[in-house]
Amino acid sequence: MSRYYTVLLCVSLCLLAHPHAYSADWLFPFPINYLGSTVGDIDAFSDGKTISKVHTIQLNTLIGSALTSEVSGKLSSYKDTFISVETLKEWGVLLSFSSSDMSISLSFVQDARKEQALSFSAPYSPPIYSTSAFFTNINNFNFGLSDTRGVETQNEEQKWNIEWISTGNFAGARGVNYKLSGYFDDGTSEEQTFYRGDISAFIDRAETPYRVTFGDQVNSTSGHLPSQQFGGIGFERNYSALQPNRSIQVGGTQALVLEESADIELYINGSYVTEFRLPPGRYMLDNLPLSSGSNDVRLDIEYQSGRRDSILYSVFYNSKLLKEGISDFGVYLGAPSEIKDSHYRYDTESLITSAYYDYGLTEYLTLGLNGFYHKDGFILGGISTFGTPIGNIGFRLSGSQSSEYDETGYIASIDYAASLWDQNNYSAPNLRIALESYDTYSYQPWTEEGTTGHSAAVSYTLGITDDVYLSLSYNLDKQSGYDTEWSAEASTSWSYSNVVVGLGVTHEEDPNEGISNTEGIVSVDWTWSSDGGQYTADAGYASDTEILRASFSKPSKNQVGQYGYSLSADVESNQGQYQLRGDYIGNRVRYDGDINYYNSNSTEDTVVTSFRPSTAFTISDSNLSWSRPIYGAAAVVQVHESLESDALINSDEDAYAEAISQQGYPNAISLSTAHITQSFTVDAPNAPVGYDIGNYLYNITPGAYTSHLITVGSNKSKTIIGKLLLANGQPLALTQGYLTDLDDTSYPFFTNKGGRFVIEGIGSGDYRIETINSNATGIISIPESDDNLLRLSDIQLEQGANNVQSNSNEKN
Repeated sequence: MSRYYTVLLCVSLCLLAHPHAYSADWLFPFPINYLGSTVGDIDAFSDGKTISKVHTIQLNTLIGSALTSEVSGKLSSYKDTFISVETLKEWGVLLSFSSSDMSISLSFVQDARKEQALSFSAPYSPPIYSTSAFFTNINNFNFGLSDTRGVETQNEEQKWNIEWISTGNFAGARGVNYKLSGYFDDGTSEEQTFYRGDISAFIDRAETPYRVTFGDQVNSTSGHLPSQQFGGIGFERNYSALQPNRSIQVGGTQALVLEESADIELYINGSYVTEFRLPPGRYMLDNLPLSSGSNDVRLDIEYQSGRRDSILYSVFYNSKLLKEGISDFGVYLGAPSEIKDSHYRYDTESLITSAYYDYGLTEYLTLGLNGFYHKDGFILGGISTFGTPIGNIGFRLSGSQSSEYDETGYIASIDYAASLWDQNNYSAPNLRIALESYDTYSYQPWTEEGTTGHSAAVSYTLGITDDVYLSLSYNLDKQSGYDTEWSAEASTSWSYSNVVVGLGVTHEEDPNEGISNTEGIVSVDWTWSSDGGQYTADAGYASDTEILRASFSKPSKNQVGQYGYSLSADVESNQGQYQLRGDYIGNRVRYDGDINYYNSNSTEDTVVTSFRPSTAFTISDSNLSWSRPIYGAAAVVQVHESLESDALINSDEDAYAEAISQQGYPNAISLSTAHITQSFTVDAPNAPVGYDIGNYLYNITPGAYTSHLITVGSNKSKTIIGKLLLANGQPLALTQGYLTDLDDTSYPFFTNKGGRFVIEGIGSGDYRIETINSNATGIISIPESDDNLLRLSDIQLEQGANNVQSNSNEKN
């Protein structure tokens, strides 16, 4: 338990017992909060209602990095030990005190804080990073074993693999981050292979913001620029680095990079299509079997480590409207890379350069320039986005030149998004229009010849009521030398209780392939969840995909000892897949396995059995922890040698914990979102009575791959209860003071009306007793003892004398 609670209790007792105590200020340590999160503690003078002064050096340590150079200079050069709240207010640093929870809230006026990086609906504030290890190395290991067996022939094949994903950091959040990976595959019918994944290092400056990356990477795009995998250097804003979902924009070939094995669910236009598993590697989204009317594709990804992601792919370009004065940019230079036979190959003779710069000229106008250079061709373009009362309108114009094919082309696009006549979408665009015209244009003019044509796409979804929706879409594509292709779809859906019924009609015209088809669509989906959400079930059928699917599952929680399972079936007219899957959350290992039965009219039925454990080892300076896989930064929790109790991390009322640390065996949990404060709890329910384990709630602001060491317990873990008496035998009532050890470490206390006080988190030894607003002094000796809750005999103080020995032996 934090000693904040002792301070709060003493102050509260004082104010209740002696209301006139408000007239004096006492010095106490208080938690200081910034944007709802505790950033540290600070000594301050308070009368119980307000604060008057705070400790200068402590305040500068906590917030100095977030101040402008002018204000930071004033604070660091301030000579007095304590600085008044009024002086700080004049500088633009605002401190307010809450008497209800005895805490201080910190805020800034605009001129005192460093320039904010980006403002969306709420002001951005630069992160105040938590103390981290100088060196961090996080190693995730995924193991896989599978057996494939023919039902009739009993032909069998075994495969096994190891995936190693390593991330780490040097010098903390503002230092160097790195990531790399290696893979080993073997099996009864394949050769042993060892290959690496992407290797890169990067430096983040979230307050600016920018990221500099060295190594394997993919450039961000704007306008019509292509996305290219390369090895080199990148310098970018990377606003989306902290976003769980990312939107993949059209314009060239797009790649999906998997650093570890993953199960993927594919949805097209909101409809479930299939589920499949992919090993680590690079995959081209353009290779997905998409029809001409596939406007929106969503990939829901569950990695073997348990991490989840969702990738959106849309035919509609997302025209971003930046706030006034905000810029977004990316500059990239390097050699194009590809993977052949598990080996990286870099085309060092054909270096590429890609760059874009977008700027919010006003709140309603964003302009940008972009380009891509290759020795055999280049692309140069610009974008403009207008915010209007009827929606956002984006214009993109680009030109391509190819020395390889000796041609020059252009492309022009108009993108429109608006919320029209819909009360159910909470201002999200429900009308989207994309128009495009191109002449001898190539997205990659150094490898592909240009094409000529035009295209159009329109999508509109109307929420008629809360239960009835209408959707309309139209797609047209005309390329020179080919006949016009087009498709249209109209559908409606109605939901009642747990059932959603959809009806629609589609028509597709493709004279080039001899297709002219009109098809009615019927879909029925049913979902169910138990009252507590412990069990879920769903079933559905869609006539366009001709897939009947059903599943029942018990999802596992991310807690030690929890387990989950699911049964599912995907049935088509000529084939089917049936799966039984389960997972178990161990304290340091996550276990996952499944049995899949595949039947087909054209091949032998097969059964595939898989087992996949995952674990991680984290090195944090000289400390080693063993845990389940870590993604992002890590909080390493170790138990002090004096504490004979397990430490539960993020435990609930039923004592289920996300992780458990034992004495000598530290554990770790993920701090998955960098540059943002995250909270977790640590408890030791079996700690001896009176043992002070330290803080219960921790607020940590990590870097990308930093580690943060938390020690539960210490040598100073005792709780003492005593009573102070003056020379005349009267209690030292309603007085604040300090116990100071030989190292000049002070422990504040406050006496109630009867002279009693409580101090937590203190160790054995001799301490000087010093009081504020009183000349009473003395010495107290806290004896060595296996007990952690010590009740001391009455302590006699002397007035006007220095360091008078007092009788403070422990009572029997």
